[in-house]
Amino acid sequence: MKKVEHQSLVHLIDAIEKRFLMKVKRSIKNLIFGIISQFVVVAFGVLIPRLFLVHFGSEVNGLISSISQIVVYLSLLEAGVGAASLQALYRQVANADKKSINEILSATSDYYKKTGVYYFLCVIAIAVLYPVFVHSTISWSTTMLVILLTGLGGAFNYYFQGTYSIFVTAIGKSYVDTLIVTVINILTSISRIILIIQGFNIIIIQGSSYRV
Repeated sequence: MKKVEHQSLVHLIDAIEKRFLMKVKRSIKNLIFGIISQFVVVAFGVLIPRLFLVHFGSEVNGLISSISQIVVYLSLLEAGVGAASLQALYRQVANADKKSINEILSATSDYYKKTGVYYFLCVIAIAVLYPVFVHSTISWSTTMLVILLTGLGGAFNYYFQGTYSIFVTAIGKSYVDTLIVTVINILTSISRIILIIQGFNIIIIQGSSYRV
């Protein structure tokens, strides 16, 4: 009897150790990929505006910077639902409660899809109103298209990718999402750099950019 209890205790300790090591490995991966992602964002965030300034002048560079800031403010539409869903998922994932996980993900998906629609409508409104209130030598049509192309990525993210990002974070694999985002950012940033150097139109350059 004691031998059986001892073996059970050993198996329990082994299981706890394996689970702990798995969490540590995931945490290390999340940290490494997070650092790499931030480095990529900072590096291209310094280089690309400099290229815009050199090849298109301060006015176009100012337009891109302003639109980027507006897009950041639009992220407030999420209203903290992502963080709330993530907190709710942690407990259910720990308990392996698939039914509750699916219910939370379904509710989160519905909210994110609505947010994606609202986000897109806001982008359209800004695209129409921005040229009216901000006077510039850049044509109205160019300004409107640049805003639309810049904002479409955010609307797409909310509508299609938001729930996926929340889920992989909840299961401790945010490095997967970070890796995908980093690869996409690298590819789109390189394409923008090439198009800027080659002297392509600002609309084409923004059209090649998919921000996540």
